[in-house]
Amino acid sequence: MWPYSGAFQELIRVVTWPPRAVSHAGVGTLTGQGDGRGDRPRRGAPSGSELIGMGVAIAAAFALPFGAGLGIDALLHSSPVGVVIGLFAGIIAVTAFVVAQFRRYL
Repeated sequence: MWPYSGAFQELIRVVTWPPRAVSHAGVGTLTGQGDGRGDRPRRGAPSGSELIGMGVAIAAAFALPFGAGLGIDALLHSSPVGVVIGLFAGIIAVTAFVVAQFRRYL
């Protein structure tokens, strides 16, 4: 027997829901992916591995044209021209890649 019988047991009975009512009402469960403003699902966000892959691809899209510009400068002895062209080519490549990758998350 409970030491607090009577009013305390009545309070517990009123406050707690039976398991069937809890599962029916969805109390204590998370609903999918919401945006906090209703039940509209939010668009998927990139996972950690996708972000790492994008970072490596961005670095490669910038470094490869820059390195090619350095190589062209070394072969042709035209000091800043190849580096500048490679720099701009890298910036254009990175911009195109970022726009293409992040467009699906916007």
